[in-house]
Amino acid sequence: MAHAMKMVRYLLDQGSSVKLGAIEAPPSQAGAILAMFERTLEHERLVTAAINDLVDHALTEKDHATNIFLHWFVTEQIEEEATVNDILGRLRLFGDRGEGLLMIDNELGAAAKVMAQALAQASAAAMA
Repeated sequence: MAHAMKMVRYLLDQGSSVKLGAIEAPPSQAGAILAMFERTLEHERLVTAAINDLVDHALTEKDHATNIFLHWFVTEQIEEEATVNDILGRLRLFGDRGEGLLMIDNELGAAAKVMAQALAQASAAAMA
């Protein structure tokens, strides 16, 4: 949600109007863990393609400010896809055994804490 709000804020700062539509809820049953992360990677690739399309459009329009703004999202998507690929590699290596899942869960939990702290610091800096 923070990424979407970053885009909304940019658009509002640029004088654009923003209309948010409904987002379909994810399935309540994820099924097999490996399949779930394969779908996650597919989704991240769709997001990457959409961001690349926005960058292409900004370049075509010679909208340099938007192009620079979108670079953060391009970098973020590189990280997102790498993270999911790493998880998929571990799942393929360890399977869905408890020990492997616990290790992945602990690492993702630690990463989430770091991201939450960074977001809190960025929010505090923006408010100052």
